[in-house]
Amino acid sequence: MSRGGARPGAGRPKGSLNKGPRRWAETMAAANETASAVLGDAFKGDAHSLLMLIYKDPAQPMNLRLDAAKGAAPYEKPRMAQVETTSHVFNYVVAAEPIMDESEWAREFLRRPPALIDGKVEEEKA
Repeated sequence: MSRGGARPGAGRPKGSLNKGPRRWAETMAAANETASAVLGDAFKGDAHSLLMLIYKDPAQPMNLRLDAAKGAAPYEKPRMAQVETTSHVFNYVVAAEPIMDESEWAREFLRRPPALIDGKVEEEKA
């Protein structure tokens, strides 16, 4: 009795298609027949026109229409360019009404001036 290895006739035949690609090929053939019936024997447009014909046809299955739309999209809408951005974080407090007017702020600041150590302003510890 043989154990493992290649056996004649075993496995999938070479060149055979999965069920998905087979269905897709049949659907594409049907779409081609429809286009030939509508437009005559030769399709006079380019590949993009053919893709548009397929994805705009409501009689076609949705998965075929989506595949055609994916193929046509780069020719209809350019891809977004990569842009380098920089962001700065600002800590602002936004209030509906001013917390202090200018004179109150000046009095508060002049009452407790910041401490200077080696030419640098140091925050007071509360």
